This record gives sequence, structure tokens and C-alpha cells, in this order.
Amino acid sequence: MRTLLLLLSVLALAAEEPPLPPSGIKSGSGRAVHDSPDGLFRWTEGENLVSVFRSGRDAAPQKIRLPPGPDPGGRRRLLFSLRAPFFGVLDEFLSEVGLHIDARQAPSPAKATVIRSSLKLLDKDGRILWGRRLPDKHAVGSPSGASGLRVAQNGTVAILLQDTDPYATARPLLLVIDRKGTDKLRLDYTSFRRIEELALSSDGAFLAVRGYGLIPERETWSDALAIYRLGTRKSSVRALPRSSEEHHLRLVGPDGWACCVKQGESFSSFRPDGSTEHLTREKMLERLQEP
Repeated sequence: MRTLLLLLSVLALAAEEPPLPPSGIKSGSGRAVHDSPDGLFRWTEGENLVSVFRSGRDAAPQKIRLPPGPDPGGRRRLLFSLRAPFFGVLDEFLSEVGLHIDARQAPSPAKATVIRSSLKLLDKDGRILWGRRLPDKHAVGSPSGASGLRVAQNGTVAILLQDTDPYATARPLLLVIDRKGTDKLRLDYTSFRRIEELALSSDGAFLAVRGYGLIPERETWSDALAIYRLGTRKSSVRALPRSSEEHHLRLVGPDGWACCVKQGESFSSFRPDGSTEHLTREKMLERLQEP
């Protein structure tokens, strides 16, 4: 009986409001629908309005208007954070350039894509906090450009830009920008040749990065984890065992505590002072639920 009542309640709610589609699922118009992980924002590709669910999904959303753009021939993406009342509006314009122009024997010329992009940070009221042109990126054979965005509760943004070229060394660029549009950190390929994961503390004070990086005291390259205290020159970079394909670096506490990296059958968390804590999978999942 209890199960039947629960089922009837679910059906009644479904009749009042359409269910929330997962991010990327197509709407009735055939366009993809994107939702922020915390359920605050919803955007349908091609629309110039964003729905803001201030009082939860059971209440009618407020609509905020996006800034004009992109230019003809461009594309627009919205970048959402895990838990922050901000989102990024990324406008990209793609142009192709030929490679091996003198190779007349090729049946079709090889091409690379140049991606010119601009990013604006908006709050939940639709105010533009800042906007800027991003460095151009390039792709050979597959998409490139901005591949990750993290936004702290105070509006600090970390965005990862990467070239894609199977025949050349990766050249990632990681930018951290505060709410006023001021650069707090800039990491390029001289620090990390590959960036696999990044996490930003909720207060915007610390950034953790995992990838293939330079270990300064050894002057060697290795799988590495780095923790940066933003706005200062303080950082901690340590070598890691060969990277796992599993990605778990999702949380950085206000004291710079970073969780987690898989090492063998356990998971390790790190602090800026160099200390390490080993966790079981269950304990790690508990930690990742922290706000």
C-alpha cells in the first residue's frame, strides 16, 4: 500500500511539471537541454534565455536574458559549476587553416581548426561581472578549446584551455580569474604538459591540479599533484605514481585540503604542507559530499 501511495504521488508531481531532463538531453524542439549540477540553471541550446530555479524545481523559474552573440558562424556554450550562483557564457568562432599546402598528392588537404573565443561571467540575476577574449587554441582532428570551468562561491573562475594535436606536444593553459576579472593564476605548458583534473575551493582561495607536471625541486617531469594558494606565490607540487584513468579530484577545502587521487586500492588526499591521508572508497565518497 505504501509503495502504491508513493507511486501515485510521483505520478501527480509528474502531471504538474515535466521531469528534469539530464544535461545534454534533447528537448521537444530537438535542441539539447543543459542543467547546472545543482539544479539552479537550465538552458536550451540556441535560446537567449536561461531559466533560474530560485525556489526549487517545483516553483516557476525566473528567466534571465543572455548577452548578444555569438557572431554569425560562431557557436555558444554555457559552462556551469557544481555549486555556485554564477555561470560562464562561452562564444567560439571556428575557422579552418590548411596544413601541408604543398602536398599535391593528398586527396583532400589536411586542416586545423583555429578557435577564437570570448568568455563572460554572469550571476543568477543576469548581470555580466566581466568579459574577456581568451587566447586562441587549435585543433587537429578533434575539438579543442575550453574544456573545463570551475566557479567558486565568491565568483572566482578557473578555466582550462587546451590545444588538440595528436602530432604535437600538448599545450594546456589554465587561467584563474577573480570576480572583478583580475588574473589570480596562469599556468601553461612550462608547468604542466598535461592537465587531467582541477578543483577549486568553494571560497576561491585554493586550486588543485593533477596531471603531468614539473617537480621543481627535482627539475624532472612526472605525474603530479599541485596545490596553489591563489593570490600568493605559495604552492606545493608533489610527484604521484602513474596516473589512474579514474578521476576523483573534486574537492578542495578552505585550508587547501585536496581530495582525492587513487593510489592502488585506496584513495589519497593531500594538504599544502605535504601531508597525505589514505582513505577507503567509502570514506572518499563521504568527503566528496562536503559542500
